[in-house]
Amino acid sequence: MILKDTKIIIVGASWYGHWAKDFWEGLTEIGADAEIIYTNLVGGAQPTGGTPSLRTQIFALAKRFLRRFAPTVVDFVKRRSQSGAERTLLERADNVIASGKKVLVIFVWTPPSETALRELKKRPVALALWQGEPTARDLGWEPLFDYFDHLFCVDDDWMARFAEERNRRRAILLPLATNPRIHRPVPPSNDPKYQADVAFVGFYRPQRADMLSAIKHLDLKIYGYDWEEGFHDFPWMREKYFGTLADEEVNLIFNTAKISIGTLGITQNPGPTTTQRTFDIALAGGFQISGWAALTPKLFGDAVVLFRTKEELANLVKHYLARPDERRDMAERARLIATEGHTYAHRARVILKACGISVND
Repeated sequence: MILKDTKIIIVGASWYGHWAKDFWEGLTEIGADAEIIYTNLVGGAQPTGGTPSLRTQIFALAKRFLRRFAPTVVDFVKRRSQSGAERTLLERADNVIASGKKVLVIFVWTPPSETALRELKKRPVALALWQGEPTARDLGWEPLFDYFDHLFCVDDDWMARFAEERNRRRAILLPLATNPRIHRPVPPSNDPKYQADVAFVGFYRPQRADMLSAIKHLDLKIYGYDWEEGFHDFPWMREKYFGTLADEEVNLIFNTAKISIGTLGITQNPGPTTTQRTFDIALAGGFQISGWAALTPKLFGDAVVLFRTKEELANLVKHYLARPDERRDMAERARLIATEGHTYAHRARVILKACGISVND
């Protein structure tokens, strides 16, 4: 297939670090005709690229509230959202086919229904899955693998599950990536909100709070969603939590904090992977200490410092706070590695090549 003769439809959700949006930007950067259908928009989908609409974002906030107080309502809304999005997906695929273009549908970390996949397979559509969840955590994925023509997995430690039983094709390793439009070197901020010896950006999980408790006595700042849920169990977080941030503010944090924490404290089976945060900090030019993931040193060598325990985290933070020259050197090496091989445009080329679509360099 030739790129200009192909329409690419990304099926994703607006959570997981804007993965669908960042991937869309990577595809458009290399000249692809691409759009997004979001599965978490009530009553249908938003078949455009770019940032989710205000309506989508308001719905996401409402869903977080309802998940806590009305989980049955959330389940109903999720089913309605997904079914509406899948109807839009099928209609959009039919329209593109009628126009004479080839269609490649790429699901990014959002579970399609078997009904939708079965319907898509009746059409001249190529299907790809870029999977960001270890299948051991969500066994519901495995029966769906055979529907896909191409499988991409974000971590090589998870690849074995793709080769078992139902999957007769070899999965391709394709780690997460970063978006250079958002994450880039900028002058550090003079605003105290963004200044910290150590900063962590991410959503709340008790494991994360427990890990960060090892450095609670330091100038630590935490940003992201739902940390208020942990104030009862971790009261020290009240003075360390500074709310949610826009993308530009996140980049400012990575450029201003002396140390940013990358991957942190989510127990997974078969193991943690290198999260998008690790790539974002690297591309921004920030120095980071990241929780252990076997893939990280394969991607970044010794430019990203890794820890396994709370004690290691505390000791490494103490060590590197006293060594600004080492931090600058390692941050620059990580930035060059990310720039040269780990943007979403790089990942888009890998997917398109594997799917038999020619991309002009």
